[in-house]
Amino acid sequence: MDANKEEILCEWKAPEFRKNPKSADWFFGFGLIVIALLTWAIYTVNIMFVLVILLGAIALLSWTVRKPKPYVFQITRTGMYVGKNLVSFQDLESFWIFEFPDTNILSLKLKSRVSPGMHILVAPKDTPQVRNALSQFLVETEEQYSFADWLSDYLRF
Repeated sequence: MDANKEEILCEWKAPEFRKNPKSADWFFGFGLIVIALLTWAIYTVNIMFVLVILLGAIALLSWTVRKPKPYVFQITRTGMYVGKNLVSFQDLESFWIFEFPDTNILSLKLKSRVSPGMHILVAPKDTPQVRNALSQFLVETEEQYSFADWLSDYLRF
């Protein structure tokens, strides 16, 4: 079913991820780390490690230059639309909103053990509406900001 045919309880627009600008120093540091790891891999004659480093470096660089797509998020009585894709409330266990000065992060915990969850950006002005709409269907369960999340913020990913 399309969100256009359902009652929309809350709607907001946000990029698919937070784009952190990276300076020339960041790229220089990244290059030094890659060169150091490649040197170690070659010194220890570990060809598989060389391949992993090269593929990892290419993947990380392609991710850092990628521009986030804009999405429209809609909360309806059946679930939450991410663009045109519905995430049913039946597939969700709980939610939590991490609040920061510039932008907040809606964390949705999925019932599936395969996928840990979703993080969606929410503007501070939209946070009360999002919280009120989701509270009608899901339990708000406090979560801790994970080390992986902190590390990706620190490394500006």
